[in-house]
Formats: sequence, C-alpha cells, structure tokens
Amino acid sequence: MEDRFDIHLFTPENPADDEVKLINEFLNAGLDVLHLRRPGYDRNHFEAILDSIPLRHQHKIYLHDHYDLAEKYGCGIQFNSRNELIESSFKNVPISKSCHSLKETEENRHLSFTTLSPIFNSISKQGYMSNFSIETLSKKDLSRVIALGGITLKNIKEVKAAGFRGSALLGDIWTTPNGVDKFLKYLRLRNISLQFITNGRDVEETVRQAEIVLSAGCRWIQVRMKETDEEEIKEALIRLLPKCQEAGATLIVDDHYKLSNYCHGVHLGQNDISIREAREEITPEKIIGLTVNTPDQIISSRIDPPDYYGVGPYRFTSTKKNLSPILGLDGYKQLSALIDREWVAIGGIRPNDIPAILKTGAAGIAVSSIITQSENPYKQTKQLIDILNGK
Repeated sequence: MEDRFDIHLFTPENPADDEVKLINEFLNAGLDVLHLRRPGYDRNHFEAILDSIPLRHQHKIYLHDHYDLAEKYGCGIQFNSRNELIESSFKNVPISKSCHSLKETEENRHLSFTTLSPIFNSISKQGYMSNFSIETLSKKDLSRVIALGGITLKNIKEVKAAGFRGSALLGDIWTTPNGVDKFLKYLRLRNISLQFITNGRDVEETVRQAEIVLSAGCRWIQVRMKETDEEEIKEALIRLLPKCQEAGATLIVDDHYKLSNYCHGVHLGQNDISIREAREEITPEKIIGLTVNTPDQIISSRIDPPDYYGVGPYRFTSTKKNLSPILGLDGYKQLSALIDREWVAIGGIRPNDIPAILKTGAAGIAVSSIITQSENPYKQTKQLIDILNGK
C-alpha cells in the first residue's frame, strides 16, 4: 500500500453544468477535499451549494470566500491573496493557505496543509507558467503540501513520486473532453487495494456479506452471484449502491455488463463479452476489469485495455470452477512485467501471502472465501486491511 496521497478538486470560477450533482458524485466516489472557490459570488450562492452537500461530506469542503460559513457547515477555509490571514479569528476551523514558494509552505507548516502552485504550466489560467522543477521539489519535505497548477490525471504520478501529500486538480477535470468521466473513474479505482467478491447464495446473503466488509473498512465490492438470474443480481446492486456511496466504496458487478447502470462498472472474464464491446454498451465513467492468466491474454488485451486486471489464480481456490493454471509468485513476477496499469492478485490468497504478492507489483488483492468462511468476517477484513497498509 502507498502512503497517504490526497486528491483535491477546485471548482471552476463559474458554475459548471449540473455542478452540484457532480460535486456529490465526486464526494461519494472518494474525493478527499473540495475547494469551493468562486470569486465574486455572494454568500447565498455558497450556502446553496453547501446546503446540497450531505452532512457526512461537509468537513471535506474548504471555502476560499465567505469564511464565516465555515463554522456553520463544519468546513475548512483556505486563505488566499483576496483575503487577509487572521488565524486567531478562526480557532475551531481547519485552515489552509495558497502558497507560491517553498519558503511560504515552510512558514505555514502549522496549518492543516498548504497548496503550492503552479507546479506545471496552468491549464485554467493561460500564461500562468511554472517556476518549479519536479526533480528539485522531490528533494524537499512536501508531506504537508498539496500540488496545484497544471495537474492532470496523466502527470499526477510524477507529483505522487515527488513526495507531495496530495494533488489538486482543476482545468483537467472541468475543461477537457470527458474530464469528469475520467475523474470519477480515477477516484473509484483508488479503492482497488482490497476487493471483496461476494459468494452469497441469494440476495439477502450477498447484501449481508457486503455490509460486513464495508463496516470493516473494505472499499471495493464485486457482486458475483453465479447461477442466479439477472433480476436477483440487479436487486442486490440496487440495495448495495447507496451503502457503497455512503462509504465511498466502489461497486462492481461480475460478468453482467448490462447491469452496470446500477453500479460503478463490471469485471469480465476471458469468456465474456470483449472490452471493446462492453465499452460500446456502457457509459464512459464505468470501470471495466479483466481477468487474465497468461502473457498472451495480457498482450491481446492491449488493443482495448481494461481499467485494471485481476491476475490469478495465485493458488487453488474452491470458489472458482474451471480453474486456470496456478501462477504463484513466479507467475506474478512474469505477468507484472507485461502489465501497464494496476492489477490485483486473486485466487486462494492467505494473509501471510500478501507482503510477497505486493512486492511483485500488485496494487492489491481480491478475496472471497477467506472472509466469508472466517469465524469472524469483520475481524478478518480488518486484518487484511492492516496487512495491506503495512501494519
């Protein structure tokens, strides 16, 4: 597991279409901080947005104007060039500050965080050019600094590698084609480290299994209900989607891509519909995963790649019929070298296997019976999360 890396999003200076709906979708998908930055707009405009955000998410909002609303809504505030910094006036409110030099970030390390900009040439402000070098920045202590300016979903890995606490996005999301859809997918894929695959015999058991692991902190549910009719699977998804949204969890359905409207995506096997055909049938923000077992399967998938791979089986598992050849650590090392995106290990994984599996390049694990057959599924889920977090 990687160290904490927060994702922030700035609102555009003028409201986007369906902005409130999108803000809540981002927050439900796991957005860490939303910066409500709207220069020139009055207090009523800010209150209307804040009133539309569920209480469970309001602490994730940082106001760039109308700071007096922070205590009312439980928000944070970000000081900027438009507003004078008088920290003593805001004793019970998390405070951050916009900075444009490393010296400024050092002087404000006592705050919740600072933003440093522009790290790259700005997308939203033409002519706002960066004076920073990622190579130079990577030698500094950036553990309380959020990178801002020219950040995209493509260069965000550079920012993460440099040691920033997180990244803030703006233009890449609101102004580029399909930016919103790509961002939703990105946020949901961040939950990849522990994927729980249901194996309930009916809707009630499936929902109960998912509820237990969600309460224990798992943030990825794959509904797999083999030999069950599509209506029952649909019912399970409908019941689980609001629970997953409240928990900031990702909900995926196994095989049944036509049910992706009731969740966040689909996981396909080698004998299912192709990735290309699936993308033609579902909306662009939906996640598509693919199970692979051999180098040839990975290479052939590059024409229309999935968003992530499930690679396995690691060892024999009783929950899968027609099992592919066992891979083990050597197989994972071989296949990992061919994969250009995140993948999870699957198949018969035990807790003491996890550290070695992660060293082969896996972003996480997908499990089922190790949890459902445990005497205490909640405790078992907690244990797996702790191991994945290096505890």
